[in-house]
Amino acid sequence: MSQKRRQIAQKPTFGRQRLLIFSPDEDLAHSLTLLLEDRYEVVKVTQLERLGQRLKETSPALLLVDLFSTAQDGLKQLLYLERLRPTVPLILLRAYRSNTLMDDAIKRLNAYVFYKPVNIDMVVDLVQDLTGVPARR
Repeated sequence: MSQKRRQIAQKPTFGRQRLLIFSPDEDLAHSLTLLLEDRYEVVKVTQLERLGQRLKETSPALLLVDLFSTAQDGLKQLLYLERLRPTVPLILLRAYRSNTLMDDAIKRLNAYVFYKPVNIDMVVDLVQDLTGVPARR
């Protein structure tokens, strides 16, 4: 691991909980980071192959995952998440479509699901509820 990555992974949180955000859409990952970074230490990942390592390195309080748009790629992500076996709350953002394999994988992951287009305020409210961080006033 490079020195810079090691410093990021070991950066003190000063009492703030850490969230891990994964999205293949860099703009969405950045937007979610901007919405949450005032109350959380946010780590974002935009490449699926890096998600497992970052999950181990960061020990987040919550994992927020934006699923790929296509059913095949979304199912690939879900099966990858099953192999990772996250032990933290998992929130998924996904396009609404009927896909039994994806639905079954989501049930096995015991994930919270928001369908796109996402009401971002509802996502932030759930993040706060699951982490116990009070809402902004």
